[in-house]
Order: sequence, then structure tokens, then C-alpha cells
Amino acid sequence: MWQRWLENEFDADARRENPQQIVNAFNLFNDNVNKMAKGDVKYMNVGSDDSGLATDYNGSREALNDTGRGPSPPQSPPPPAADKKQQQQQTGQGDSPAPVTTHTPTPATRQVDETTTAAAAAAAISAAAAAKTSDSSSTTSGNKTPTTPSSNHDGAGKSATPAATATGVDHHGNAAGAGGGAAGPVATRRNRKKKMTDEEFYGELKSLLTFGAYEDSYSLENKKLGSGASGTVKLARDRKTRKLVAIKFMQLAKQPKRDMILTEIAVMKKLQHKNIVNYIQSYCVNQRSESAELLVVMEYLDGGSLTDVATETMMQEPIIAAVTRECLEALEFLHEHYVIHRDVKSDNVLLGMDGEVKLTDFGFCAQLGDHSSTRQTMVGTPYWMAPEVVNRTVSYNNKIDVWSLGIMVIEMVDGEPPYMNEQPIKAIYLIQTKGKPDYKDPDNMSAEMKDFLDKCLSVDIAKRPTPTELLSHQFLKKACPLAKLKDYILAARKVTGKTS
Repeated sequence: MWQRWLENEFDADARRENPQQIVNAFNLFNDNVNKMAKGDVKYMNVGSDDSGLATDYNGSREALNDTGRGPSPPQSPPPPAADKKQQQQQTGQGDSPAPVTTHTPTPATRQVDETTTAAAAAAAISAAAAAKTSDSSSTTSGNKTPTTPSSNHDGAGKSATPAATATGVDHHGNAAGAGGGAAGPVATRRNRKKKMTDEEFYGELKSLLTFGAYEDSYSLENKKLGSGASGTVKLARDRKTRKLVAIKFMQLAKQPKRDMILTEIAVMKKLQHKNIVNYIQSYCVNQRSESAELLVVMEYLDGGSLTDVATETMMQEPIIAAVTRECLEALEFLHEHYVIHRDVKSDNVLLGMDGEVKLTDFGFCAQLGDHSSTRQTMVGTPYWMAPEVVNRTVSYNNKIDVWSLGIMVIEMVDGEPPYMNEQPIKAIYLIQTKGKPDYKDPDNMSAEMKDFLDKCLSVDIAKRPTPTELLSHQFLKKACPLAKLKDYILAARKVTGKTS
């Protein structure tokens, strides 16, 4: 089954020329599936009544449905989402359209085959690596006849399985031996971070908590903003100021990586900025018990996420430039404090009806020692990942956020990021091998926008600008007043049926 799916997703040339890139894609996919299976907060499904802070639970819009797990039996790719209508005038300046034009339908989600085993994935990885040899050997007399993993035969004419074709897999997922030879020594994982004990977790959490009952300071508004397998986001009101806030309720027993929660709270508590969702305080009830629950109180934005606006309306260049500028100011601030966000996308940008644009969800963020520091952990959401992130052999720095911002600009132009109609495994492969994605309708972009995107999406990290450098780019001079965002938010709500 996995062999047929592999052949369907990757042609013979890809299997022969880029086996390691395919292996990298499988490795990242397996990491994400493991997090999803354990109920990782980053891979929750969000209810249909989500808005506002609900999006900061998501790893992506199709977090659970769109994982790229190999179909059983293989399925045909889903039909491509409708392109934006040709009447969109990206180069227009001045006021936003009235009324705001929307596009439909919303891209469909895919179903997940939960029965596929890790062993099947490992076999597919071995088959991908083995294809480099089998495909090359099939070229004779100048004519190339591709040989797929499932068509290899031994001397007796019997079909060879992936396990027989490649008898071992090294720590990168490459075949360690072929042709029935003995596999090499089993590689072990080094520098694996030790899981936090309860004592360590609560010891660190203590310094982040507000003592007392949250009910003394906040009253719930009987409105759920979002929900998932391990928690809920609810609307509440500050009893003293009467301002609305969002409270994230997280069941600690269902959090597989509690250290990520500590990182998120610590970063939000330390870094206050006009373009970052402000952290207010945290509470913990029933500590050190199975029913322990962490409550994180945050600023509430009444415009919802940028995702709805980007998906449901056709944003013109002036409003795209305005949103982009605000996000760049958030990234500039984070990078000045040696923090990489690592998950920049429309889901993690919240909007206010008065024109606020704020970056949220710091669960994936990383703290660097200084500007020259690098990381190598593969995290984030596949479609927005920079090439150096999916390439597990190189380190990356804070410029991965600039790449993701460029992809988010494309998302605002087209309604979705590049490769959204591909399985995530295939998308990761294309990011590695293709580099900068093609623009769907470059003739409908201004020269300033294209130059801005070209710079954000430079595969050469040294040539990719910093947020500070991009803030002086000519494209941002097209920005209209942020108050125009309200028109887009209302237009998106009319399509989705959401009231707030």
C-alpha cells in the first residue's frame, strides 16, 4: 500500500534524484503524527464556533485532517481550490473595496487514515532510499525505464518487499544495506531532551502563576471561543476594568510537552508589544492532580484571526501591506530579544475591529543566546516552513520567520499558502527541492510586491533580509489605514456566518 502511494506521490525522477528529501519529508510527517496522536495542543481540532483566540490552539487550519498520512487504499488528490477571481486588482492603491469581494469555496479538508502503522512508514522510507539504486540501474542504451519500488524482483522472479530491498535504515532514514546484506549497527538518538518531572514542571510554573482564585478577578461570559482535545478558550470579563479577556483552560494531564507551555507563558510575560497578543496572568487549579488545569488569561481581540479574512476575501495590496508591516514590527521586536517565533502564519495573527494586528501562539518559539545563534529542531507548520527548516542537515536562525511571513503574504494574495492542495509530505519535499514557490498570478502583482516576496523567499539565508531591513521596503509604502480592516473582517463573517 505504501509503495503504491509513494509511486503516486513521487515520480521515478524524484525517487531517483532526491531520496533524502523524501526521507526528510517522511521524518517530519512522523514527528507531527506522533504529536497529534498524543493530543499535542499544537495539533488540536477546533470547533465550528471558533473565533478570536481559538486559532492559537491550531497547528494549521486542517491540523488533524490534513496530515498527509498515506491513504489506504491510495486516494486521488483532492480537486484544486478555486483561484481568486481575475477581477482582483492587486496593484490598486487607496481605499479598500466596498463591498469587499469574497472568494468561494473554502478549500476542502482531507481525511486521515488512523490505521497506518509506523512500520509501514518505515518501509516506505526504505523504499524511497532504495529507489535511488533501482531507478538508476533501469537506464539502458540511453532509454530510461523507471523502476518503482514495488516492481523490483529477485533472482527467482519473486517480488521483493521494501524490507528485502533495504535491510536497514540509519538515523537519517537512509537505507543502511541492500541486496540481503547485513544491516549496519543500530544508530541511537543522542541529546534527547529529558521529559520534565512533575516536581520540575510545578517548580518552574510557580514563578509564573497568580495566586488565588481566578473567579475573584474574572467572570465568564458564557461564550466559548474555541475548543480542542485538551482545552478550551472562553470569553471572560475583568471584574474591575470591565474589559473582555480570553482565558485558555488547559488540562495538564493531556499536555504531552508541558515545557512548551512554560516557554510560551514565559515569553509572553516578558515581551509586551503593540503587535503581540498581551499576556495578562495565569492560574492553576487542582495542582499536582489528574484534574490539574492551567488557566492563561490573555488580551481579547474581537476581529478573529487573519485566516478568515485571507481565505474568504480578496485582499488588495494596500491592506496586505498594512497587515504585513504590523507583523514585521512584531518580528523585529522578537528578534531584537533573541526569540524566533517559528510558526508565523495567518492562523497566528489576530485582528481587532479597530485595526489591531497582533502575533500570537508562542508554543513553538525558541530563545537564542544571541543574534548569531542557530537552531536545528524541525517545528512549525509544513506549508509555511523555510527550506533550511525541513532540511535536517543544516541549522537555521531567526530568518525562518521572514520566509514564513513571505508565505503568509502569498496566503493573503491567493487565499492559501503554496502547495495547500498537496499532502504535507509532498509539500515538504517541494519546499526542499523547488525553493521559492511559483506565484499563481504574477502579472496581477505590482513590481514592489514581487520584489518584496522575492526577498522574503530567498533560499540563500544570507540574502534574505531582516524584519528591520524589510520595514523600509517600497511595498509597505502602499499601506492603507488599518481601520480598513473592519470592512474585510465583516465581509469574511458574512461568508462564514460567524458573529464575532
